[in-house]
Amino acid sequence: MSLPWQGNRKLRFEDFKKKSGNDTTGYWALWKDSTGVLQDTVVANYYADTNLLFRAIPDTFSHGMVALNPYYEITEEEIIYDNPPLFYPGLSYMSIRTPDILCHEQIHFDIFEVFARKFRKYLETGNHSGSAKVINKYANALTDSILLMNRQYDLDAKIDFFQTGNLNKSDSAWNRKINARLIQLSVFDDPLGGVPKKKRK
Repeated sequence: MSLPWQGNRKLRFEDFKKKSGNDTTGYWALWKDSTGVLQDTVVANYYADTNLLFRAIPDTFSHGMVALNPYYEITEEEIIYDNPPLFYPGLSYMSIRTPDILCHEQIHFDIFEVFARKFRKYLETGNHSGSAKVINKYANALTDSILLMNRQYDLDAKIDFFQTGNLNKSDSAWNRKINARLIQLSVFDDPLGGVPKKKRK
């Protein structure tokens, strides 16, 4: 079971259903290419390698398993897409349930939505000529960018925690930053759409 990203539905404590921590499976980037074949990239040990905040504490605070889901299909008439980022409650845990930790995980989820909107924008306006090879190359580049942004966010959270004992400062700064990007890309907020070939640039 997964929860699609929704602007009017934030993550809740009860969405983190996994009982134990110490998971290092990392972030997933998933998509289906134009032939329907599932492509996947699993960045193993992402948290263990980059999130020193959580390594420095005996038990991991939280881990939200989120998948980027840039699914698209090329038909004779159009490019169809259906790609909301997905949150997996059964693979996500929160051993310390505080508002700042919950906000931290929500911002990670929101970061994925920013890049999902970038992907939709590319499908709608990008210079890809309906080429699956070109589109998949762009999707791979987005995956790299998502990981870099999440890494920077976790680094800022690490600094914030060791300076203040909570994540409020980093949460506030990143929440403003990501919300601004979501607003900038709001025209691409619908995860389901189709791009007629005659309208592609």
